[in-house]
Amino acid sequence: MKIITQISFWILLFLGIIYAGLKPNYNWDMIAYMGCVVQNNTPESEVLHKKTYEILRQEMGDERANWLSAGNNYRETMESDHNAFSENLPFYTIRVVYLALVGFFFKLGIPLSYSTVLPSLISVFFIILIVHRVLSKEFNNTFVASVISIIVLFLPQTIHLARLSTPDALSTLLLLLITVMYIYNSNWFLIFLVMALSIMTRTDNIIWCGLLLFFETFFPSDKKNRWLIISFGVCLIVIYFTLNVTHENGGWEILFYHSFIQIQNFPLSLTPALTFKDYVVTMIMQTPDYFPWFLSIILAYYYLKNISLKELLLLRGGKIVLACIFSFSIKYVLFPSFDSRFYFVLVFILFITFIVEWKKFLALYHNSELAIKS
Repeated sequence: MKIITQISFWILLFLGIIYAGLKPNYNWDMIAYMGCVVQNNTPESEVLHKKTYEILRQEMGDERANWLSAGNNYRETMESDHNAFSENLPFYTIRVVYLALVGFFFKLGIPLSYSTVLPSLISVFFIILIVHRVLSKEFNNTFVASVISIIVLFLPQTIHLARLSTPDALSTLLLLLITVMYIYNSNWFLIFLVMALSIMTRTDNIIWCGLLLFFETFFPSDKKNRWLIISFGVCLIVIYFTLNVTHENGGWEILFYHSFIQIQNFPLSLTPALTFKDYVVTMIMQTPDYFPWFLSIILAYYYLKNISLKELLLLRGGKIVLACIFSFSIKYVLFPSFDSRFYFVLVFILFITFIVEWKKFLALYHNSELAIKS
């Protein structure tokens, strides 16, 4: 029975990844990431621009290429103006680890357009393996672990993540790996290494990683590691700012204006005048989409309100939960996009955390209830 379960799991896992891989979700971001890879060998903007769109049409055909590069003024300008195209690339070149993988697959002879999707497919493959490994360890039941893992794989959000030509699946894998390593008390140097890779994949991962290190510094699981963790935090901050400076990232105001107020063909040349009114209106318009998340936070608060925050922070799982709550809140304030690829990672993290730590959470809640009644 166990062998049949394992074989079935592997078959369904590969079928799920193949299913996602047969229908990649190409978008305009893919063209920018293709340009970043081409830029490594062709830095001159006009040649870079021409070669990127030539590869796009060769690999995808004119009809699909036209669909990706047309539809609004911004996309049409990107295709017709090499200076505008080059000025938008710093938003993408900062995803160093993801681009390194894309470039690696391209050098192996895989089409550049599909090379932008392969990191997502491979990342989701390993995400499911991590979920399966944790479930097997905690439940000591291969059948239950396999069934739940396959259900997670075929969730619409997971399949969507696997099809994207973006670094989000890779980012999710790295943060999930950090979570598992941290909960199971792995070596801090390995945790720091994966944290650094996650920030070099998506720079906004510094929020979640920084919060986890912050909580671990002031509520340490092991006091002898405090200064080591502080030094790791400083190193991550240095990595974050180094990435932004070397890749000439425009900063939060430019990105916010470019994403929510008005798309700029030359975002780095034109300094947007983001007003407080613009910001408030944007937040109000985006808030309804966040209702399910706000409801989740309210439910979390209902659980946490009778629990000593200090006691919660002494649990590794408690630190992770609070890091997720604060990370979600900070990201909402800084970049209120409800695209599931930005937040589904938190669902994965919380899912794994509760699977491992549910007994401790339940005991903490039960003891707090008894303390209140007495």
